[in-house]
Parts: sequence; C-alpha cells; structure tokens
Amino acid sequence: MDPDQDEAEKRPEAEVVAKRTPLPGPGILGAIGWLLVLFGAQLFVGAVAGVALLVYAQATGTQFANLQGGPLLLLIGTAGNLLLALLVVALLYGRKMAQILAIRDARPLHLLLVVLIAPPLSLLASEVNNWVAEFAPNVSFMMEVFAEFAKQPLWLLLVVGCLIPAVAEEIYFRGLLGRGLVARYGIVGGTLLTSFFFAVIHVDPVQASSALVLGVALQLTYLATKSLLVPILLHLLNNALAFTSSRLPEWIQVPGYTLGPDEGVTHTPLLLVVAAIAASVTLGFVFYNSRSQWVTSDGVRWSPGYVTAESPDKASGAELLVQRPRTGSVLLAFAAYAVFVGGLVWVVFN
Repeated sequence: MDPDQDEAEKRPEAEVVAKRTPLPGPGILGAIGWLLVLFGAQLFVGAVAGVALLVYAQATGTQFANLQGGPLLLLIGTAGNLLLALLVVALLYGRKMAQILAIRDARPLHLLLVVLIAPPLSLLASEVNNWVAEFAPNVSFMMEVFAEFAKQPLWLLLVVGCLIPAVAEEIYFRGLLGRGLVARYGIVGGTLLTSFFFAVIHVDPVQASSALVLGVALQLTYLATKSLLVPILLHLLNNALAFTSSRLPEWIQVPGYTLGPDEGVTHTPLLLVVAAIAASVTLGFVFYNSRSQWVTSDGVRWSPGYVTAESPDKASGAELLVQRPRTGSVLLAFAAYAVFVGGLVWVVFN
C-alpha cells in the first residue's frame, strides 16, 4: 500500500482553501471559439495535405488510391492537432503549463484502474455507437478510413492512431476547454459540456456518440487523479482496443465490437453490455474513493477556489495525497469485473 495513502488517512478533515482567484476560461462561447480554431486548423491542414498528395500523384503518374491517401491524411491531421494543442497551451500558460495541465506521474493504483476500466468502457462506448448507427447507418463516412488505417503496421497504428491523438486531444480538451468549463459550471455541468465538445470534434454522429461516453470518463478520471497521464492512457487504450480488434482472429472477436466498414449493425449481447456497465460504474466508484487531493502540512486541502486538476505553487507546501479506497467498493468492483470477464469469455467461445 502506498505510504501516502496511510498518511492521508491520518490527516484531519480537510477544508477547502478558497481564494479570490479569477475563474479561468474558457466559458461556453470561448470553448466554441477554440473548437472552431481546431476545426479550422484541421480543414487547413487537410486541404494542404490533400493538394500536396494530388500534385505528387500527377507528377509521378501514381494513382491517388495507391498512395494510401486516407491513412496519410489521418497521420498529417493527428500530427497537426498535436502541434496546435502544444502551441495554444504554451502561449496561454507559459511557464505554468505543466502546473496547470497537471503533467505529473500517476499513482500505481490509478494506472491499474485505467488498465482495468478500459475494456468494459470501450465495449460500452462501442455499443452506444452501434445503437446510434441504427438510426444513422449511412453517415459513418470515416469508418472505411479507420478500417484501412487499422491494416497499417502495428507500431504506426499505435503511434499515429493511439498515442498522438490521445496526447493532442487530452491537452486540448482536458487542459484547455475542460479547465475553464469545469471551473465555471462545476463538475457535472463542466464535464457534460466538455464531453459534448469532445464529441462534436469527431464530426460523424456515429463516432461522436462513443466519443461522448468516453469523454465523460476521461474528464472524471482527470479530476479524480489530478494527472493528465491518466486520461491520456485511458484514451490511448480505448483507441488501441478499437483499432486492434479487427486484427484478432475471427473466432475470438466480440460481436458488435470489430472496427470495419459499414456492413450492417451487429450488436454486442445484452448481458455482456450490462456486465460492462456494472464493471465500469463500480471501477468508477473505486476511482472516486481513491481520488487525489493537494493537502498542506497543517492538513488543509488546497484549492484555488474552483474545481480543477491543476497543482498549487511550490510555495504552498502542499503535497498530493491519495485516499485509500473503501474495502466495500473494491470488493464490489472485483465481483462486477469477474462477471464481465466471465461474460466476455462466454460470448467469445460460444
């Protein structure tokens, strides 16, 4: 057990240190503005890259289809998003960028919880995707691009399809949009607004539906652990599970979960979906019970006066402590996860 957990339990009941600190932005209008900036950058980069590929194809006499245009544009787009995210937060936060974004290591318990919650959460988000596809089966224009990209070498898939998007989008949505929206509208309102904007950026309604579910989990884990590494890892694992599912042998693929072109909607068995919901919710409770908090030497919980994941100045003397999760919540999560794993095995082998 982490010694910091024992220390946190010995401290007196923490009090919030409220300071007259101006609420950070953006608000709703500012968030829409930053979303338009991201859209504009994506369109600009995509247009320039597309023209460059066409010019290259004509100059070399190569068919555009043979250039793997979709995967190349995805690579260029994700790299552009990362550069934009880094540029924006660097200009806005300056030397305090790491402090405000909560760029710090995560506790082993939180990393373990991320690894555990990723499979049921990803399956749940995928099934939400399937249900939306029932009503909009022909609008998922990105699925063929993603399916084609999933055939690329594994290292390229993990770097371009998982790592770069996870880092770029978490910096932009958790560290920029989410910071202001949660500070101004609270945990519930700010999380829902941030998740909505996170879904909107995915454009395609089918893909956006699963992004909305994932966005809520990303924002809550970020606030609970106060480490940007946690939502980055969860985001990365979710993408990796989605991309690599189609590379598995057909006999171990989960119905309704394989990434591929639109060939009709296949749903994941209902009992497995219910088990995934139970596993995700109970693990979420463990996340909440093991949440991190900044505590000063006299046992007072530090806060700038609004909900945030950012850290205090070193002069405050506060240290990040992790609460010990309650035994009951751990046992409940263990039981729910065992049912989920059992249901997953049953579905795969029957």
